[in-house]
This record gives sequence, structure tokens and C-alpha cells, in this order.
Amino acid sequence: MKQKKKFLQVYLITALIFGFISLADNAFIFLSNTFNSTFAFLDSTNRIYTLVLAILSFLFFFFNLTSLVVFKHQRVEKIAYVLPLYHLLNNVLFVGIGLILNILNTVSNAVWMGVIIAGIICSLFEIGFSSYLLKRFNSPPEVSL
Repeated sequence: MKQKKKFLQVYLITALIFGFISLADNAFIFLSNTFNSTFAFLDSTNRIYTLVLAILSFLFFFFNLTSLVVFKHQRVEKIAYVLPLYHLLNNVLFVGIGLILNILNTVSNAVWMGVIIAGIICSLFEIGFSSYLLKRFNSPPEVSL
């Protein structure tokens, strides 16, 4: 039982950290587009920054796949499956949208801003749901009388 909770805690903390990274990334892109490159040092043209985020996203994608298998093996409550499934679907969806928008290359700035705002909303969901699950699985079970 303790091993089950430990992996789940590690996963949820990692998801929470990744949610904050995603939120910061989307916020920096939004702010740099809104205020004409105030945050240009973190713009997507910075190769090191882009490479680090790409590697982290790639690793997190496979961590989510692994987490689903571990959760199934450890018979974790079904609600714990929501976050890894969400991350996998979210990654596939946003990568697909990004590829399509890059291929079209005629997409307006408003569409890109919509994608960035959707990313911010998704990041806030990740942070909120990860926090909720951390609280739920770390609190002692309630005793009913």
C-alpha cells in the first residue's frame, strides 16, 4: 500500500511541476506576443529554451505512459488515471494542432493566441487537478459514524 502511494505522490508532484512549467511557458509566449517581445529571451526562437522544453515534454509523455501501466499494476483508484490520460491526449492534440498550423503557415495571430490561451487553461487544470489529487490521496481516510 505504501509503495502505491509513493509512486502516485511522485507522479502527482511531477505533474504539478510540469503544469507550472507549461503555465510559465504559455504565459511568457502570451506576454511576449502581447507586449512586443518583452520576454524575448524566452521566446520560441531561443534554441536552448526550446530544446529543453521539447526534451522535458518528450520525457513527460513517456512518464505518463509508464504511469498508466504502474497505476494498473498497483490497482490505484480510477480517478488517478484521469491525469495521465489527460496529459497524453493533450500532448497529442496540441502537437497535432501545432503541426497543422505550422504547415498552413497562413494562420492569423489571433488563432495562435487562441491556442496559447487554451494552453494556459489546460495548465491551470493540470495544476488544480494535481493539487486536488495530492490532497485527496495524502489525507487520512474519513471515518463515518
